[in-house]
This record gives sequence, C-alpha cells and structure tokens, in this order.
Amino acid sequence: MEEIKFIGKVIGLGVEPGTFEVLTADALNTRLGEYLIFYDNQNRTVLGIIFERRIQKNLPVHFMASQSLSAKDLAASLGIDEMAAQVEYSLAVRILGYFDEETANLVNPRLTPTPDTPVYLAPTELLKKTLFLKRLGEVASLHVGASLLRPEIPVVLDANKLVSTHFAILAATGAGKSFLARVVLEELLRPQNQMALLVLDPHGEYESLAQLGGIASFKQGDYQPKVKTMKPGEDLVIHFGDLSLGDIRFLLQDLTEKMANELQNLYRECSHDADRAKRQLRYSDLRSAVERACEGEEKGEGTRRSTLEALRWRLDSRFRQSADRISVFDDNKGLSLSEIFSPGQCTVISLEGMEEREQQVVAAILLKKAYESRLKTMRGHQFADSKNELNFPVFFLVEEAHRFAPAGDSEAISGKQLRVVLSEGRKFGVGVGLITQRPGKLDQNVLSQCMSQFLMRIINPIDQDSVLRGVESAGRDLLRELPSLTQGQAVVCGVAVRVPVLVQIKKPSSEHRGKSIEAAQECIKYNSPEIKKEMASRRAGFESPDFLSVYEEE
Repeated sequence: MEEIKFIGKVIGLGVEPGTFEVLTADALNTRLGEYLIFYDNQNRTVLGIIFERRIQKNLPVHFMASQSLSAKDLAASLGIDEMAAQVEYSLAVRILGYFDEETANLVNPRLTPTPDTPVYLAPTELLKKTLFLKRLGEVASLHVGASLLRPEIPVVLDANKLVSTHFAILAATGAGKSFLARVVLEELLRPQNQMALLVLDPHGEYESLAQLGGIASFKQGDYQPKVKTMKPGEDLVIHFGDLSLGDIRFLLQDLTEKMANELQNLYRECSHDADRAKRQLRYSDLRSAVERACEGEEKGEGTRRSTLEALRWRLDSRFRQSADRISVFDDNKGLSLSEIFSPGQCTVISLEGMEEREQQVVAAILLKKAYESRLKTMRGHQFADSKNELNFPVFFLVEEAHRFAPAGDSEAISGKQLRVVLSEGRKFGVGVGLITQRPGKLDQNVLSQCMSQFLMRIINPIDQDSVLRGVESAGRDLLRELPSLTQGQAVVCGVAVRVPVLVQIKKPSSEHRGKSIEAAQECIKYNSPEIKKEMASRRAGFESPDFLSVYEEE
C-alpha cells in the first residue's frame, strides 16, 4: 500500500475564498501544480492544488555570503540547532473537493480546514481515480501523455466531452501545438474512438497521418483507420451552387454599391431559374446573365454597361479556370459529405497555396453543410440525396484558427459560421477544435465557446490576457506557469478533465512535418560540392536547346 507523505500543517485561511495556507519544510514535493490532501470534519479526503509558494522562514542572510561554507554549517558552528536553521515555506492551496462515488464528481465541501490540520501529498492511486473521467483503453478515452509532476500517472481525457463541447490548443510558435494536435487526432482514430474527422490544414502538415494505417496498435479486428488528403487542383472541388450570395460577395473584393446591386439581382434571377430546373446554380448561368444584361446597354464610363463589365471582370478573375490559375469552384462537380466523413476516417483538407479569402469560404461551406446535415438528421428529415446525409457525429480541427475567425473582423465568412457551429453544434454532434499561436488575434466569442483548453507556452501579455478570460479559476492559478513551460508541456483544463493538470505530451505515432527549418544546416548542405554539382547539372538541363524551343513555341 502506498505510504501517505506528511507535508505540513494548515496555518490559516488564504487571501481568496476557498483557499488556505500550509507551513512546510518540504521543498521537493511542493511544486506549483502539485496536489495535496487533508481530511475534513467528516473524515472525507479533500483534494487541493498548490498555486503559490513563498519562503516563510529563511536562514540568516549574512550566513550566505561565503562561497566555501554552507549557511547550515555556519549555523551549526554557532550552536544554532537544526530546526532553527531549517528553511520553511508557506503554500497557498486551492480546494478542489472530495470525490463523491455516487456522482463520480469532485464536490467542494465549502469549508476550509482549521489551523493545525495535517496536510499530505495526494497518493498516486487517488489521483488516477479522481483527476480523469476515463481510464486507459476505455471507450472514449484519449491518452495525451503523462502528468508533468507525476510521470507515473497517465493523462487520459474524455474524448466525448473534448469533441462535443469543443476545445482550443493555444501556444506560442515552437511550443508544440501541432505536435499535440497530431496526438489528439491519432487518439480519436484509435479503435476505442473511431471518430469521423476533418482537418483544415493551411500548411500541409497533416498528410503524414496516413502512416497510421500501417501501425498495429491502431488496428482491431476489421477496423483500420483511414486518412485521405484533398488538395486544390486535384480532388478539393466545391460546386459553385454551394456558394451563397454572401460568399460570392466576400470573394469579389472592392465591389461598388452599383456592382453589388447588379450582382444581387442577377444572382436571385439565376437561382430562381436553377430551382425551377431542379438543379444547382452554375457559374456559367451567372456569367451568361451578366452578358445578357450588357447587351443593348449604352457604352461609356459611368453607364450600367460599364458597371456590368467591371462585375464580369471580377467574376472571371475569381471563378474562371485558366492555365495559370486553378479555381476550387466548379460548375459540374463538388464534394459530398459522404466523401469527406466516415467513422474512423480523417480527411485532411490541404489549403496550401490558396488565397486567404478562398480558404475562409471553403471552411465556411464545409462547416455549414455538415452542421445543416446533422441538424436535419437529428430532426428526422428525409434526404433526397443520401450522399449528404450524416448519421454519425463529426469533428473539425481548424489549424491557424485566427485566420478563419479573426478578432475584430465581423465580415469574415468562416468566422460567422464558426460562431454558429460552436454555439449550436454540440446539440447536433458537430464538434470543433481550434489551434492558434495568437489567442489575442482570435475572435473572443469563438474562443469562449471552447469548454476545454490545452495551454502551452505563451509569452505575449495580450495573448495571456485573452486566455485568462476564458479559463476557470483553478486553471488561472496555473497560467503563471505558461512562460516557463518547455516544448511539449501543457496545462489541460476544462470539461475533459475533473481538475486542471500539467502534462508532458507524448510522442505521436506518425511523423510530424510541422518542424522549423534548421537554417544553418540547410545552408551548409546547399554549399557542399555534391549539391553544387547537382544544381549545375539542373541549370544545364534547364537551358538546353530542347527546353528553349518549347518555351519559344509557348
């Protein structure tokens, strides 16, 4: 049986409600974020967390001036006994509560311990039972790593709560946020979860998740996770009919009021015709309508025709396919939800190379289609097209979330849709995870809807303030640790765990491709004789007569 270690005794109430102070001489087991216990007047084991530590009694400071002698040795030579020469600490402890077997929750006793109450280090087995809602290997368990202060304790989150009530990963550049996101995605694809996932990936970092299919621990019976990547110009295609009038206006920048009015009238006319023909609106419909409206109109600056011609130019610049520009919007094909979502499948939507507004519109359309499909499914709606029916919950992971829901930009089309899904999606089985390196640049209404948080190293004061507003009190106590966290360490708080916990994130099973470039090594490598020879050979081939003749013909 595990021995319970004595830490110290209660010396009084803390400054804040629900806190108390402990006097201790134990410097080893009283780190910030460590868990302590005491027994209340009903002999219940009450859990608390250390959120502040300061020296209560120090050695005489003038004893510390000698480099060769220790202060304790100097005290002993003067006849000062060991107890008097002992350093003592005052710990500020916040009460988390006692574990109630009936409700399987921590309950605050609403009473602080009286002075002279003994306080002990929380036993490992007690923490395994009370900190986390799930155990390793259980259905809906999500193992992200180990306790930073107690490496023998695995940190296991509740996947259901994490996904259904949304979460955010907030960290500075290089703190390991994409590393952590990869671990979460991998866990959601394990046999005990088999979730339907979609990743909005602006940098092409998640394609390597496909390696999971060859790893034995991810297989069970006939189950094996699937990962597919969709790229613009290949299989990432959005049907033009999926665009709303607002989407089109958002994509066409710098529209004058006259152009916007013409677009609105023509769009409504074309949509009405498409509905009567029982098909989706096409770009060619709208383009033809603009051409017809131009016919017979008088030419000249400031005329209706000049307005229509300017609108036509903007439409062609955005939507017409050309040799030097590939549009993700198409008249004849588009993505169905059945292609994107399937239990045990992660679809990576690679947005690399796309303009930011296009990225936002693609995100908004996918979020809207999934949300509306789940809403109709939950309400018993009959689908004419089963390809867009979703009979299971789905989850979106949004990288660089501040791009899609920027603070202070109420016009961002994806931000509007994210706010809808985050506030209503929980009821219909649409979950969202947000990842950002700049929480201060993320819409605070969006961030506040994330009920679980992974907080990694954050140094910027504005970003720290943004995080502070959205985290519960026990989590706020650990925020002072954020600047000192190293890569791969995080504070986890929210509904996915019972109490906040410091965690060392485990290594992902697939290769992480979001690492920083090692500039010095790359430059040295480029300067090597072998690389120089290879580059000279490439240049010779590039300037060959055959190549030049083809170039001249074009």
